[in-house]
Amino acid sequence: MRFRSTKSRFPLVSYKDAVLNCLPGDGGLYVPDKPADIRQLFLHMDEKTSFNELVSAAAPSLLADELNPVSASRVAHSAFNFEPELIRLDDGFSLLNLYNGPTGIFKDFGIAFMSALLEECLKDGERAMILAAARPDTGASMAYAFGGRKGILLVLLYPEGQICGLDPSAFVQNGGNIIPIQIKGTFDDCQRLIVDTIIDRKFCKRYNITSANSINAGRLFPQIFYYLYAFTQIKNNSAET
Repeated sequence: MRFRSTKSRFPLVSYKDAVLNCLPGDGGLYVPDKPADIRQLFLHMDEKTSFNELVSAAAPSLLADELNPVSASRVAHSAFNFEPELIRLDDGFSLLNLYNGPTGIFKDFGIAFMSALLEECLKDGERAMILAAARPDTGASMAYAFGGRKGILLVLLYPEGQICGLDPSAFVQNGGNIIPIQIKGTFDDCQRLIVDTIIDRKFCKRYNITSANSINAGRLFPQIFYYLYAFTQIKNNSAET
């Protein structure tokens, strides 16, 4: 699967490039160029398939030539010690719970995969700096997911007020890899600072800077996995009805 800007069909970039250079030069956002046909993938999946098994199989199928099955399995098991929970309400309705992650928000899924994928992709001493605008919930989720990841420095920009759930032992001054910075302003001001930084290509290339907010395809793309998981859990029952 290749990615392109929402404002242009070309150039096409890899998923890794879309993650590490999260905004195209034309000011658009990266989206998949063409949908992948993964129908064959589900022939051997059912309600007994775990979330990790699904991610390990689906990721290399979607990201062919970029993530092999061995790497995908490492990423999945590094990212997820939790999974969605599908609850059958009746024969026609089910409820997908997404609060089973470490901080209790659905964003845990996308953030966890992105952090594990970056650690997998950064080889031979490569390093990356992640700039992220943080609300109270997303700040804690990012800190949990990126904390301790090799080769990654997370800089959290948050508006005036308290961000709950940040463990001071993970901060840079204590030997960790997280720098929280309080901004005198709003959440939108934090986002504006990040976008202004990302579009400075020369500066970003120097420090290998990207973002972990939803402007990054690396954050949004893996959220499809819990929809695929829900399908595997109900497909046999749906076929019967």
